[in-house]
Amino acid sequence: MSDQTTSLRAITGPPLVPLNVDRECDMAHDTLAEHSGADIHDPEAMVRAAVALSMRLDALLRAVEAAGGGR
Repeated sequence: MSDQTTSLRAITGPPLVPLNVDRECDMAHDTLAEHSGADIHDPEAMVRAAVALSMRLDALLRAVEAAGGGR
């Protein structure tokens, strides 16, 4: 195992233009449903779920901010 770390942003690149809030919410629900059955004892499944949910949360927050909500 390497001692070096790589940020998720370095791998995924710059954020895409967010979709509208309703569509991002739908996609967030889909992502939650997709990963809700992940095996807590499977490290790879947990990493996949964490990455997918992190990316979806990032997109959802950008959509809310672009719509004039949020901070």
